[in-house]
Amino acid sequence: MVRPFAPRDLLRLRTLQTTGTCFELETSVLVNRSPVWHAALGAWPLGSRAIHTLVLDAPEAGAPEGFIQARRHRHAPEADLVFITPALEATQRAALVWQRLVADACQRLGAMGIQRAHVALHQEDRIGLQIFRQLGFSAYTTDVVFRRSPDPALPPCPPIRTVPLSEVYEHALDQIIGRDLPESVRQVRDHAAGDWHGYPLGGYHPVGTTGRVWLGPTDKVLGAWRLHPGHAGWWLRLAVAGETDAAALVRHALAATAAVGRAPRQPVYAAVPGHDAGGMLALRECGFEPLVGRFRLIKTMTAQVREPAWRGLPVRERGADAVVTRTSAELAA
Repeated sequence: MVRPFAPRDLLRLRTLQTTGTCFELETSVLVNRSPVWHAALGAWPLGSRAIHTLVLDAPEAGAPEGFIQARRHRHAPEADLVFITPALEATQRAALVWQRLVADACQRLGAMGIQRAHVALHQEDRIGLQIFRQLGFSAYTTDVVFRRSPDPALPPCPPIRTVPLSEVYEHALDQIIGRDLPESVRQVRDHAAGDWHGYPLGGYHPVGTTGRVWLGPTDKVLGAWRLHPGHAGWWLRLAVAGETDAAALVRHALAATAAVGRAPRQPVYAAVPGHDAGGMLALRECGFEPLVGRFRLIKTMTAQVREPAWRGLPVRERGADAVVTRTSAELAA
């Protein structure tokens, strides 16, 4: 049976989480909290309701058990699947646990008004891809996560004109992101504005997030960067117009990490969509190396409309020309 998390599950989930799978590398880098901590926070009356935890009870002794967590987006009726246990390699019956937990999670998210569920899977995770596709998920794009070690010297920062990131420039940044989206992405999104607000962590940005907007000679927005601090590194978010030198913007962001002076120095991560060849080239020019390639999958929930209980069924009056039919069973008798 799959049910919501209860405080009595704390000790059991503390053990189960050691063999789990985190779908989001962003969460591993930025969030210094365990899945059990998020589950307990969601069960607290005054806690955050952003992350929902579902638990699968073992139907019999020795049967596999597990739990799954989904995070609702802050600015959209969407959710990300972020953690599941057990890992597929932990037990032979883990695939069955995944099927039950993911199916039930999508059903409950849909009942809460969530319209789309997202998940990121390693491109080599063939079993995981098969499970999610069987449950109605489809791959609509890919991305590559890059990592820059803190050891290499920072590249020189070109003199560009930047201003602090603010709401004044958000519409222009949304247009920049949405301008080059491939058709496969547009078909699964109800807007073409990208996800500047909702990425990373569904829009729940860490404290200390900072950013700058690059302005041209006529105050035209040429791009922007945003840095999210985390316990295991920085996460860099870029928005660059097609005609703009993306490497210059990356160098400017790297200079900002050095100016903060966090000790010890930490690596910088960034995820680039598969269609953004210019962004990948810019990161490589600045010392980034590809870390992992991912499939981005999405499932659109089925809309359910509830009709009022008092609505009656249409009544068909029996007229003179009505014909009474007999079933085959009656004719056979």
